[in-house]
Amino acid sequence: KPCVYEEIFWPLKISNEDIPTYLIPIKPVWALHLFDKNLADGDLWGADPGKHFNIENVYYRSSQPCKISAGDRILWYVSSDGKNKVSEIRACSRVLSVEIDTAFKLFKKYKRLGIYEWRNLMEITENNPAGEIMAIRFYQTECFSCPIKLEQFSVYGINGQPFGPKVITNEQFLKIYATGINSNG
Repeated sequence: KPCVYEEIFWPLKISNEDIPTYLIPIKPVWALHLFDKNLADGDLWGADPGKHFNIENVYYRSSQPCKISAGDRILWYVSSDGKNKVSEIRACSRVLSVEIDTAFKLFKKYKRLGIYEWRNLMEITENNPAGEIMAIRFYQTECFSCPIKLEQFSVYGINGQPFGPKVITNEQFLKIYATGINSNG
């Protein structure tokens, strides 16, 4: 059940409710276009303004079972690639909705919100337009002024980097969030 107070009084976080929170990995190239200003500033072309400044966005993934639902929280773990050595939790969002359907239907419905192109969805479904994928609509994204490095995960009780959505406890979320938004480090 979504926490109405967190939605209405955003960026307020309610500490005494057990709101499901997921640590979700995202590649730097997608993070820079969806929410990460620091990555966008370091890119020659910058972020796509039509996506970067959206109030809500869509993150696509495989349709493998995952219990994410509206009102849940997401902590974004920006992984590393050949160009960007990140490996940090860099932002927090709220889930607006989760849908599983064919790649064709979800792309048609959410093309304006997501950064993925058709070819990216075909990689997920192994070139099957009727293959099922998951679209996670998210909003109220806050970028952290003090990202949490992979090397620090053990301090928060997290073992290693996530390779898919990873459930974390409310206590872990509150500690990570407090550190992430603390401009003094």
